[in-house]
Amino acid sequence: MHVEVELKLELPLAALERLRRHPFVRTHKQGRAQSLHLYNTYYDTPDCDLARQKAALRLRRNGTQFFQTVKTKGDHQGAHFSRPEWEWPVAGDALDVSLLAETPLASLSAPVLAAVQPLFTTDFKRTVWLLSAPEETPSWQIELTIDQGEIRPHGTTSTDSEAICEVELELKHGSPRDLYHAALTLTEGLPVRICIHSKAERGYALARPRPSRAHKGSAPALKKNDTVAEALQSIGQACLGHALLNEPLLRRLRHPEAVHQMRVALRRFRSALSVFKPVLGSPHSLQVKEDLRWLAGELGDARDLDVFSDEILAPAVVALGDGIDLSPLRSLISHRRELAYQRALEALESPRSGQTLLHAAAWLENGDWLTPDSAEQQAILNGSLRPFARQLLDHRLKSVLRAGQHFGTLDSLARHAVRIEVKKLRYTCEFFSSLFSEKKQADFNATLSDLQEHLGAINDAAVARQKLSAIAQGGPAELTLACGAVIGWHQAHMEDTIKDCGKSWKQFQKQGPFWH
Repeated sequence: MHVEVELKLELPLAALERLRRHPFVRTHKQGRAQSLHLYNTYYDTPDCDLARQKAALRLRRNGTQFFQTVKTKGDHQGAHFSRPEWEWPVAGDALDVSLLAETPLASLSAPVLAAVQPLFTTDFKRTVWLLSAPEETPSWQIELTIDQGEIRPHGTTSTDSEAICEVELELKHGSPRDLYHAALTLTEGLPVRICIHSKAERGYALARPRPSRAHKGSAPALKKNDTVAEALQSIGQACLGHALLNEPLLRRLRHPEAVHQMRVALRRFRSALSVFKPVLGSPHSLQVKEDLRWLAGELGDARDLDVFSDEILAPAVVALGDGIDLSPLRSLISHRRELAYQRALEALESPRSGQTLLHAAAWLENGDWLTPDSAEQQAILNGSLRPFARQLLDHRLKSVLRAGQHFGTLDSLARHAVRIEVKKLRYTCEFFSSLFSEKKQADFNATLSDLQEHLGAINDAAVARQKLSAIAQGGPAELTLACGAVIGWHQAHMEDTIKDCGKSWKQFQKQGPFWH
């Protein structure tokens, strides 16, 4: 078994040509490039039993040679991933299922293996360079691969295909930080995108399409003996992976939940940088946070107008019925929503977007924050995580309680400030959840979530009221009337929401911290 550690990138064709001639390649290449024409057939049962085992089985033809390969999903660590691979030369263009006894697929029954059949193919030209550090005994070696071709379901025409235009950097010797250094150098200024879906995953999506769903984030599995530095890397990689999983869905389908989840991922990442602020004071750290802020901001209008349309306008349309003509307002919001999605997609296609995420991944792996000038900061980074986590959670809880003093008398601006502090506390609880008893967390987190939901509803209504008032000013009479009707309907329901929020606050105050 071999374990791959690789970083996969997507680039437009013109950018690939620039990369081929890059000085970094000329300086570090060992010998001439190797060119191959690879034709791969991927196999599974009609019910995709192998995919359910998170494995891919392929037969590769390279000239007159054939190779059978099994790859498992492995572990994503932000942008790069590690995955086990088994490969054998075989005599011809037929599978040898007996070889699967050496792999996780050995657990499949004989009838299942007998049902395996071709599912999709990949056909591409591959160009490979071996890059090495200049020392006599190289500190790193990376295989740089450019693939151009197509993926298509087995037995279909090229019109059903999807293009392959990828760069892979596979670590042969060294550390992931060497991988990121090479990637950043090679793609500087280019419209690069990090790709965390393998060709096999893309092939399955073509051959066995399923309804597209956005991906929700999950808390990293931190260990009690982790250092603070290891925890920051794990949390950041989880946030980055969350964003990268939703980016293709947003780009391809303009999926409302995908824009929401990608924004949540970026916001969680920025929140993590705030949580670990005591050890993050370097200029590079600040730049990473600012770039993440920019990208989240470019997605912000699309998400805000989704919320406005679905949670402010839609219920008012149903409640008011034919009594008030809301069609002028609906048309205006629909037009603004379209423009907002265009802006979001233009941002994602820009060089800055891909560079932002790639720089963030590289910073997590080898940022200047890992070697601070301050001995005190270095001691914190190397120190035990649990005491650090408890201290941060205490600080976040005090900030919420301080902001919420005299909760019943707070105005909308002050309630918004409480909402921000509640959100920070909730993210911090999620980041460190694996360090503490799940049972002790349940009531605290449920109450915190309920409070955040009520505060969010109040804030959405306040923002909507400001937006509607601005739209009504100077607009035609029918638009002004529609705005006033929606404001009035929500205002009539807001008193009950504020009362429920007050109850949630009182319940929250009774909760003891689960981390002590």
